[in-house]
Amino acid sequence: MAAGVIRSLHRLDVAQLVKACNDVLVNHRGVVLTIIKVDYNRQLIDYCNFGNIGFILYLPDGTTFEPIPARGYLSGKKQVIKSSTYRFYQGAVFLLYSDGLKRRPAKERLLRMTSPTVGLENLLEKENYAIDDVTILIGRFK
Repeated sequence: MAAGVIRSLHRLDVAQLVKACNDVLVNHRGVVLTIIKVDYNRQLIDYCNFGNIGFILYLPDGTTFEPIPARGYLSGKKQVIKSSTYRFYQGAVFLLYSDGLKRRPAKERLLRMTSPTVGLENLLEKENYAIDDVTILIGRFK
């Protein structure tokens, strides 16, 4: 349901997309959702979240952006939906992860990784996970 809304309305800004997803979820099971849109020409990331999905952006100069996820879930109830915009640079790394990840990888390790696959291999150790499902997305801007 939410995925269909995003596919059909993808040109909207991230807060409008999250609101549109919330609107179609009346009388349905709730959803946690994070949307990022990357504008490579302007080197900007637009971010909007609702629920327990973490987001971290590490810049090569050591700056870290880690917005606090909005509590709850989308279920059609009126919600205050906020978005943020972050500037990124070549070599910046981002991480999106579910609450099943107990321990995030070290910033330095992610900034030095040669590929997202290598970064992911460091996360695949059992002690990094809660007894829960886990979803991880790692990306690096070239």
